[in-house]
Amino acid sequence: MIDTDNFKRLRRLMDRISEIENVIKCVSDADRELVVWSGSRYENYNMNRIKIHKGQLQQDIIKALNAEIERLEHLAEQLKGEL
Repeated sequence: MIDTDNFKRLRRLMDRISEIENVIKCVSDADRELVVWSGSRYENYNMNRIKIHKGQLQQDIIKALNAEIERLEHLAEQLKGEL
């Protein structure tokens, strides 16, 4: 019998990896700075946005996202082995 739950988990992992890759591209393509909104723009303008300036923070974010991709890929490989 095929375990459809594992297929669903694998699909969610692959979707998440794709989303993270899109975020990495967005962060990498920022020329000078990237503004990330964390909530409603109208509640409190200064508290709901984060500016990511090109440089070390940008590289640290990309490094952390790549580490998360590696972790998710490892989980995906484990799930593939269980199918």
